Amino acid sequence: MEFRTVQTGGSEARGWSVRERSRFIDNLREICRSRILDEKWLLAPSLRVGYQWVDQVARSGQPALNVRVKTTRQMALELAAAEMDRLGVSLIGRAEQEVLVGRLLLQVQAARGLEARGYLPRVEEAGLGLVRILLASLMDLRLAGKAAEDLPPDAFEAGEKGVEIRLLLKEYERHLERRGLFDFADVFRTAAFRLERDPAALPSAVWVLMPEERLKELRGLERTFWETIPAPRRTVLEGDTRFRAAPDCRRDIDLLSWISRPDEAPRPRGDGSIQIFRALGEGNELREVFRRIVARRIPFDEVEILYTDSSTYLPLLYELSWQLVPDGLESVPVTFAEGVPPRYSRPARALAGWVSWIRQDYAQTILVRMIQDGLLRIDGTPAKQPEEPAALLEGLSATAAETSGPQGVMSFSRLGALLRSLPIGSGRNRYPEALAEAVSSVESELDSNRAGLRPGARARDEDDEAEEPGSPEARENLRSRLLERHHALTNLRSLIEDLLSSTEGAVEIAVSGVEPARRQHRILEGARSFLSRRARVASRLDAYVHEKLIESIQEVSACLEGGDLPGLDPLQWLEELLSTSHVLGMGPRPGCLHAAPLWMGGHSGRPHVFIVGLDDARFPGAGLQDPVLLDAERQRISEELPTAASRASRSVEIFAELLCRLRGTVTLSYSCRSLEDDREVFPSPVLLSVYRIASGEREGDQESFLRWLQPTVSFAPSGPESCMHPSEWWLWRTCTHGQPKDPLQTLGPSFPHLARGLRAWRARQSDVFTEYDGYAPSAGRDHGFSSPHGPVLSSSRLETLGVCPLEYFFRYVLGLEPMEEYVLDPMVWLGPMEKGTLLHGVFRKFMSLLQKQGRVPDAKRDGPLLEKVLEEEIQAWQRQRPPPNREILERESAELAWIAKIFLEEEHELRREATPFCFEASVGLPAVEEGTPLDSPEPVGYTLADGQRVWLRGRIDRIDELLTNPSRRTARRRFVAWDYKTGSARRYMENGKRRREPFYGGRVVQHYVYVVLAESLLKERVSKDASVEAFGWFFPSVRDHGERVLWKVHELADGQRVMSDLCRLASSGVFPFTDDAGDVRWSDYRSAFGDVEEAVEALKRKLANSQNEMLEPFRRLRGLEKPNQDTGEDD
Repeated sequence: MEFRTVQTGGSEARGWSVRERSRFIDNLREICRSRILDEKWLLAPSLRVGYQWVDQVARSGQPALNVRVKTTRQMALELAAAEMDRLGVSLIGRAEQEVLVGRLLLQVQAARGLEARGYLPRVEEAGLGLVRILLASLMDLRLAGKAAEDLPPDAFEAGEKGVEIRLLLKEYERHLERRGLFDFADVFRTAAFRLERDPAALPSAVWVLMPEERLKELRGLERTFWETIPAPRRTVLEGDTRFRAAPDCRRDIDLLSWISRPDEAPRPRGDGSIQIFRALGEGNELREVFRRIVARRIPFDEVEILYTDSSTYLPLLYELSWQLVPDGLESVPVTFAEGVPPRYSRPARALAGWVSWIRQDYAQTILVRMIQDGLLRIDGTPAKQPEEPAALLEGLSATAAETSGPQGVMSFSRLGALLRSLPIGSGRNRYPEALAEAVSSVESELDSNRAGLRPGARARDEDDEAEEPGSPEARENLRSRLLERHHALTNLRSLIEDLLSSTEGAVEIAVSGVEPARRQHRILEGARSFLSRRARVASRLDAYVHEKLIESIQEVSACLEGGDLPGLDPLQWLEELLSTSHVLGMGPRPGCLHAAPLWMGGHSGRPHVFIVGLDDARFPGAGLQDPVLLDAERQRISEELPTAASRASRSVEIFAELLCRLRGTVTLSYSCRSLEDDREVFPSPVLLSVYRIASGEREGDQESFLRWLQPTVSFAPSGPESCMHPSEWWLWRTCTHGQPKDPLQTLGPSFPHLARGLRAWRARQSDVFTEYDGYAPSAGRDHGFSSPHGPVLSSSRLETLGVCPLEYFFRYVLGLEPMEEYVLDPMVWLGPMEKGTLLHGVFRKFMSLLQKQGRVPDAKRDGPLLEKVLEEEIQAWQRQRPPPNREILERESAELAWIAKIFLEEEHELRREATPFCFEASVGLPAVEEGTPLDSPEPVGYTLADGQRVWLRGRIDRIDELLTNPSRRTARRRFVAWDYKTGSARRYMENGKRRREPFYGGRVVQHYVYVVLAESLLKERVSKDASVEAFGWFFPSVRDHGERVLWKVHELADGQRVMSDLCRLASSGVFPFTDDAGDVRWSDYRSAFGDVEEAVEALKRKLANSQNEMLEPFRRLRGLEKPNQDTGEDD
């Protein structure tokens, strides 16, 4: 398959001398021919539209010499410039106007004693929206030539409103005069006055040209200014005739001049120059446009796409355009007349994240996402903001080198994961504390590494590190990782310092020495600083958006330097800036589609025009009145004031004028269903008129129109010829064309990764145990427990293997780690693991204090001591991880105190049977604080049933010595090992009793491993006759209330067989899933397992197949009988 996505060399490259032109272009062409050397000022609605007119003339073969495209405002400003310089006045900017009107409204309401309520809402309550509505109304009045004294009191529906608007307009006029400022109403007056007084102000060789369509839109002072241009020097260029006669309608598209009177239009020829379609959603509507272009092989530079709704269609069009971009290109083959939304750039997304970060109390998850998305510069060095986007782009390569070199920071993904693992949650004060603690921890580990000691790893359990602690290679690898982590944390700390500095203006508490009244200015300056220093720029779009945002923020910030504007939320203003501004607007270019809003469309002269968004809600629109100046009030004040009715009428007239000037073909469309709320949408009335013209059904109604339309277009293309790219072809092939019988054969050659996935799925569905189920013999040879480089084993590692061998494979063989994430629950302070760590520390410290004093626990006497130890530990955790609020702290502290009380009561009862011997005995691990007599940095060797030797390690919470008589010890010293469990006892109990099977199918081996470790060291360090009689788990939680689960040593006699089967699984590379879905209910790797129930059933099929002999150790662990061999003979 070959897809031609970017078509160039179309009509714009070849010239359009033979193409039929609009009447306006012909008239302009004639002016350029007859007055070729004279200077011509062409007044257009925008410079971009005017340049399209000039381009059409040039492409027709007529040189467009000395043509200057201007707008009426630009021309007026040029003529008024000399007088403005003489008077020493300047033009007021839009942002300054908004701030001015907001402050003047506040003054007017205060001066009239309207602190409570006037007609107009208070600006503090209504916000910037009211200010913008008022400003628009004032500008309409000013451009209509009306001053405050010209407003008749009886023109307003409510007299109170008239008084307030007159006062506001009067204060606005006074302020402009006092400050030496002009708005465009003053500019038009001054320019018109100059032309009246001195017609020679317009150069003698200049001809001023204006299209007839544009002249209809002039009102008030703008029209007065046009009329003061000397009549011989101004020319109105006529456009296409409405209601063309039948002989002049050579194609059906010419009949659209009758759009307002379709019942009188000549009969259509059916030449296909008018087409209409409907689509299921706006996205599919635009896809169909592209599909028709591809199917008809139209060069891109012969197409113009017009839309009625910028907020919906412009982003969709931009996103779909990227599907047309071949690999290696950095821009889309589409030009956008009004530019593209900035939200697709990194600076805009970074600013949106910055605002959201502040709004959500500096939530850690938001900052993590900003880093992982590559929105922030994390190089530790603030970059100077260049003056031009080009200069900014020149620095991109240097920035890339800073962040990707061997001495640079981690990738954005890893850096985000690192920040996510820190205990922050939210709150600006938590970031410096957490980062300082993390840096200090890494520096401590580096010191230990340099000294050749095993650092205190941040382990979830005692066997997170599989390398030997004394291996030089392991120490060097660890040192490299620690240095990388330290460098990343340092860069993160620099980033956080900048971010917190940029958000100081958003802090509610006033900063010392700074006036609270300038808080809005400080927030905007913080946003500007953030963009300048930390927003990442990596593309041309990024560079232009970066410059645009900084300029816009700077403009408003300067206006607020003198004080805050009541009602203005600076964060909301920043969000609006991101949604309303546009960048990279440009006119049509060779090789590119051109997209424009409806009111700017049809000026490129391209022969194929698509108009989208013609549903009744979008066009012609609701025509809502100005909420400040109603239509009736506007008509009483002046005929020059626009009304909602006149705007709606003008929008329909603009559409008719657009259709009149089109040549070639036009395709109109609408979305017939809203996919957001599954609501039916109806066509615009203008579509019904087009249907009546194109079909010849002069009396056709909406029902007949819907029957006349082709079937609704949807997600899948209708045929292979209209597919935009390979993905669309496959969508057609697998959906529209029919589902393939053999997906593997159909998809495999083109999508090898899908073919591999299908093969894996089929293998898992079979009853044969394969590499897709966890059979990896080579991994067993390399990672077996008894191999020369095999790991030191702990009970948790062995239990992971026993619970789910596949999880063991993911974690220990492949080295996959679940994402570390600190998730803040506003209703929780400490999670289960944190509570367990806290309580382990409390129990150890408490019992150690009693042991040093030669005392045994006494529930009445030692309660205050335990409370003191608990309170100290809670305070330490508070400093490390502040609780969400006081109420939650008190609730969880009470729960911890209750658990501690249960612990003490149970210890009080236990003292009759045993006395504590040591706490936190570490075997093959670093000692805890002062250490114990049994601590050993070396692991303990253990011989399996087959004679192979493995090495064990662990940390035993507590070892008690049994007493035969309270008054004396026996000659043979006997011990019991204990492990504290602050979680649930459900894994170790069944139906409220101890499980009958001590090893729970290989899932529990801690008791056996700790007995082996304890007895080995007791015989070595205490007495050759010492023995461990039992192992127990102690559950002091509120739910289990001091439950103890004890196993005598003789009950664990089958431990060697269980250990041997576990080791044989690993050594053979057999890592199946578990046969019980409950085993992985809370697994960190659950997302990697896929459908758990399906995986369990698949394993059961494989366990039932006697041919899978490698699963025999797993069957023995689970107590399953070996399946009967199938002889293959018929019964």
